[in-house]
Amino acid sequence: MTANIDTSKAATAKQPRNPTVRVKITDIFVKSAKPTTERRSIKDEECRGLTLRISVSGKKTFAFIGRDCDGRPRTITLGQYPDITVKKAREIAYEWRRKLKDPNELANLQSSVPDAVDCTLGDLITEAENHFGCKDVKIWKPRGKKDTSSTARQVIKCVFGEVFDQNVTTITAVKISKLAQKYTPKSGKKRLMVKPPALLAI
Repeated sequence: MTANIDTSKAATAKQPRNPTVRVKITDIFVKSAKPTTERRSIKDEECRGLTLRISVSGKKTFAFIGRDCDGRPRTITLGQYPDITVKKAREIAYEWRRKLKDPNELANLQSSVPDAVDCTLGDLITEAENHFGCKDVKIWKPRGKKDTSSTARQVIKCVFGEVFDQNVTTITAVKISKLAQKYTPKSGKKRLMVKPPALLAI
């Protein structure tokens, strides 16, 4: 089986801006689930730790979220739907739960090189909103009761909307630079000239 796990450090527990939904996940449920303006996480009632993530682009990914034998939270990406079914995702989740509770298995995982995590720029912005919004950083907090997106999301999507739903591992510094250069703010003020090397240092 293949999975993505960050073995370099334990996942940081984040307080979600919206409560995570918990239902009995079925293939029919996954197939009919629609994307919204922000990434959703849906926990499975049958298999503890199995979570369905639905990105703003509509991508549906299974993950196992639980704690290892040292009590640290761990997140493991299991695969995308329909590449794996709900039944298969449960089987893999049960296996990962067993591995994380075994000190020897956990030691082997921590010594291996983690795979690249499959996520979009929009997914990263959501994570940033969850993290910084909880710390009362105003630009990352929801703009109002009816609009749960942050000012930072609005600005970033306005400039980099072309790659917002693209896998971050495929976005180059040159592409980011070009998007920044061609953006014209509504104020008409001269835009900042950003070169690829500067972006790589961020």
